[in-house]
Amino acid sequence: MQWRSGIKHDCSKVMELTETEAGLVNGLGEVVAIESTCVFPMMKSSDLANGGKTPSRYMLVPQRRLSESTEHLQTTAPRTWAYLQKHKEALGRRKSSIYVGRDEFAVFGVGDYSFAPYKVAISGLYKRLAFQLLGPVGSSPVVFDDTCYFLPFDSREDAEAAFAALTSEAASDFFKARIFWDSKRPINKDILQALDFARLLPEHSTKPRAGKRKGAVQSELPL
Repeated sequence: MQWRSGIKHDCSKVMELTETEAGLVNGLGEVVAIESTCVFPMMKSSDLANGGKTPSRYMLVPQRRLSESTEHLQTTAPRTWAYLQKHKEALGRRKSSIYVGRDEFAVFGVGDYSFAPYKVAISGLYKRLAFQLLGPVGSSPVVFDDTCYFLPFDSREDAEAAFAALTSEAASDFFKARIFWDSKRPINKDILQALDFARLLPEHSTKPRAGKRKGAVQSELPL
């Protein structure tokens, strides 16, 4: 199984939205009315580390994969396109080299796995071993910021099995023996990836995998 990082956008005032009585509001205090197909419930590191089950905000995700052009939004999501154009200058000031040569509204760490309905996630920043099992909110999968790591799943059963393995005594001992809690990001992908799931789940022959969204997934989750 492949651990993934959350979505990196480097422009929180534009790309992260909070739900208010007036509607979705960005970090600039603007009410944002864009297509729901581009907005996803979002969990941050602090949400995961503190045991939160309800997403604290939403993220505008203009792509389904890094190589995808966002120009189609002109016709498929015109309000989202207009919003991105309005904040083109702010998005253009993003300093990370990963955006060089990419679409002007590109985000990073996005793929089919980002939209898997079920996920087991953990914060990389906080000094606690706190895995969270999450499902879709209504018909929308939960996404994470880039300080989080997660495993994506097509089925609830696979997600529950992985969560049980990750929170087992054996897995906890494994991680605690390898994590340096004084590090800036004590939990990282290398440590997570080092865990051998086959030894914890020998009876499971089917590896959990992320699938493409073929339709809305209704659920009472977060689990």
